[in-house]
Amino acid sequence: MVRLGRMTDSEKDLEILILRHQLDILERKQKRKIKPNQAEKLFLAVLTARLKKATNRPAGRLRDVLRIFQPETVLRWHRELVRRKWTFKRKAKGGRPRISQELEALSVRLARENGRWVTQQARQIVWALEEDAADVRVLIHDNDSKFSATFDTVFQSEGLHVIHTPFQVPNANAVAERWVRSAREECLDHLLVLNQANLRRVLNTFIDYYNTARPHQGLAQQSPITRHTTCAVGSVQRRDVLGGIIGDYNRAPDNTALVLS
Repeated sequence: MVRLGRMTDSEKDLEILILRHQLDILERKQKRKIKPNQAEKLFLAVLTARLKKATNRPAGRLRDVLRIFQPETVLRWHRELVRRKWTFKRKAKGGRPRISQELEALSVRLARENGRWVTQQARQIVWALEEDAADVRVLIHDNDSKFSATFDTVFQSEGLHVIHTPFQVPNANAVAERWVRSAREECLDHLLVLNQANLRRVLNTFIDYYNTARPHQGLAQQSPITRHTTCAVGSVQRRDVLGGIIGDYNRAPDNTALVLS
């Protein structure tokens, strides 16, 4: 189209004559039926429809231009193209459907009221860290809206550095997500939790086992907190964790009897 726009009318007329003469020769010598592909049909149908509209020619007079295919055939291709455009089933847009204004206002209210609750939980965590004299310097969390600015301020006031995980980077949350799965599959799925106090005791016990005794494949079967030196020889003894749901096995010195569960 760019090249044609730079040509003069006389150049275009000469090129059209040359092309028509070549088509006449090809038409006389061509014996087998030409089968255009879908893209060729589309391009030819669109150009023919535009020519018909621009010159207001009837279908019969288009035979001077359409030498390989019948005008009725090309116009039928165009009609099929238009029909597919209006009957094509488009994919539904992603995302959730809209909700009523009442539910929207309720959601905003719940978020506002529970945002204060989350901040109070942050204060309680800080108090617990102070009581345990834990050496915690960094807090990492995702970009969930419940972690408001006041939530971060509580920890920053205690000298902790708050780091937000980057957007659309699943691997940044992989460690936390793996911990949640381990806690559920290895601990919580096997217990009937009675209340919040019971849940805290169970999770604290599992956290201690997870960090000090549980082998991790990513750490060459070691635990995040290095174990005390164990014996290379001796009988194997079992330590029950969470009432026997989890068994922690270690070698005992030779003078220690084998403990069977």
